[in-house]
Amino acid sequence: MNHDSIQKLTQIVQENLANEDFGPDQLVHEMGVSHSTLHRWLKQYTNKNISQFIREIRLKKASELLLNEELTISEVAYKVGFGSATYFNRCFHEQFGCSPGEFKKRELVAETENTQSKERNFSKKYLFIAAPILVLSILALFLVEKYDLFNNKSPIEKSIAVLPVNYLGDPQHKYLADGVCEDIQNNLAKIKDLRVVDFNSVKLYQSTKTSEEEIVEELKVGALLKITFQEIETNIVLFVRLINSDDGTVLFSEIYNSDENRIFITQSDIALAIANELEANITTEEKQRIEKIPTVSLTANDFYQRAREQQWKYWINEDQQALKNAKELYSRALEYDANFAPVYTGMALLEWNQNSWKSNIPEQYLDSVLWLAEKALSIDKNNSDAYFIKAEYNRLKGFYNDALSEYDKAIQINPNDWMAYFGKAQLFYFEDLSKTIQYCNMAASRHKGIMLPTILRLLATSYQSTGFPEKAEYYRQEALSLDFDSAQYLLNKESLQDIPTSIHLLEKALTSNSSNPGILWDLAFYNSFAANNDEAFSYLKKYMALNNSPADLPVNSMHRIAYIYYQQGMKDSAAYYFQLQEKSCLEAIESGRYYSNFLLYDLAGVYAFNGEKQKAYSWLNKFNELDKMPGWMVELIKTDPLFETIRKEPNFKEIVAEVETKYKAEHERVKVWLENNHILLQ
Repeated sequence: MNHDSIQKLTQIVQENLANEDFGPDQLVHEMGVSHSTLHRWLKQYTNKNISQFIREIRLKKASELLLNEELTISEVAYKVGFGSATYFNRCFHEQFGCSPGEFKKRELVAETENTQSKERNFSKKYLFIAAPILVLSILALFLVEKYDLFNNKSPIEKSIAVLPVNYLGDPQHKYLADGVCEDIQNNLAKIKDLRVVDFNSVKLYQSTKTSEEEIVEELKVGALLKITFQEIETNIVLFVRLINSDDGTVLFSEIYNSDENRIFITQSDIALAIANELEANITTEEKQRIEKIPTVSLTANDFYQRAREQQWKYWINEDQQALKNAKELYSRALEYDANFAPVYTGMALLEWNQNSWKSNIPEQYLDSVLWLAEKALSIDKNNSDAYFIKAEYNRLKGFYNDALSEYDKAIQINPNDWMAYFGKAQLFYFEDLSKTIQYCNMAASRHKGIMLPTILRLLATSYQSTGFPEKAEYYRQEALSLDFDSAQYLLNKESLQDIPTSIHLLEKALTSNSSNPGILWDLAFYNSFAANNDEAFSYLKKYMALNNSPADLPVNSMHRIAYIYYQQGMKDSAAYYFQLQEKSCLEAIESGRYYSNFLLYDLAGVYAFNGEKQKAYSWLNKFNELDKMPGWMVELIKTDPLFETIRKEPNFKEIVAEVETKYKAEHERVKVWLENNHILLQ
């Protein structure tokens, strides 16, 4: 970074002064670098973090407006991007050592005295007296800002991460300390006025040497909660400190003495004290949820915490022994308290993580997971994990409205449930991509763990589908920098706009993951569109070898398989899969499943290929009633070989033109939405 870079950064901030939502994320995007890179640059050359850099420019402009414009202090605050006059006053005082009103009066007095001194033509010797005083004044202001001599607390964003516990005691009992930290985080997450990073994201730092400053920059939170857990005979001592991420000051420090009988009460007390320190608004319902004691059995809680520790090991490392241990420990917990609701959702989430990735999940398994969720809710109607599980169940079954309702219930109880936000993002992908972008951002701001690359890739796909390729590439690169999964990066870049390049990318991806079903399927699909029939069939055979039966196949894949078989002269197999696709589409459309809108198009393709033009146009017209079209649909309908029989007909051309017009309108709508929500475009 050089002087020109600082000037560019300053100019960007100045151009967005009035936008109170312009912050570090927006500046990072405008510069086209990562958050950590910009932080490092600014620390090196200005000794400020990104927030401090932006705030200083705002306050400097505020001081100019106070002196040169006839504006109230509130008007000045809003003009430089402060949504709250109170917060502006606080920041201004920390920057200049006085309130905005005092600053204006002081400078006006100084200006008057300066004018009078000129009129009286003071001799130069007075200037030599005044100069050291001025230097000392500036130095004093610098020291106040840099060293916090008057111990003023810096303003703080209402966001927090609970750091992994510092445990002093027998390592065999550390699971209890981890459980206390996680429970405090869970209690804070129930407060809507706080943004809370999930505990599993923070726990990833437990075995690393990452500095607190780096953690702050990566998690992008206003405060860190540090807890030291010490066991002294039968007593538990918790040393709690709340740290302002911006300047490292201690906002809250307290020692809590407890024992296992009172540990739930102590956890609630700590969460409420921290929330109050962050000036978070807490509703009566939120307070009641925080203070609720989940079990009266210390033994049940002991087994539950041990199970959670093993579940974490399985989730991170796919440790099968840890999976077995977790199941056994959950069962032991229920022996001591059959009404311990979190145990049922823990068991359900364990099963879900173990099986939900499979392409074909048995109904018996789905029913057992649903039963566990319902059992938890019968004990505690405010169990957010249970609603999330029910939402996932309905999403997997294809029931859009039911899934959306359950996600909303989970978020109402836990406003920081990143999994529910991501679930909603996936649901809206077929309905409203601006909402997919919105909920991906909400999930990503609360989860920085192993699922973050997946969230970022959905963001990339959403931006690509709405016509913002630069934005899409930015998130692809961000995801790649986190998991180094080049195969997923290349998969995310493919496009029907340039089929040869897409095939090249997929072949490159296959070299690093030769048995990836997604890559094999896409290679079969793209080669069939390019009329590379032998290559398409070769990749299809490898893909089909990974699926035991047609029931394992995605609902919208059978007509593509049929077309590849047809090109190989295997007409009986082609007819079988075309009929299977027709049956699957009609059943899904009738059930009202959330992806059924695009099955209208697939069904039209089956009829068009088989020469049933009237049926093809009937379903195409129903599909064309949709008011939103993603970019990939424009690419698909323009190149789809299933429509070769009607491609040159005026009716089909008219539908293609309308689809493209709707996509362009959707692009403009999303662009306006992004601008209104202060999400800057590159």
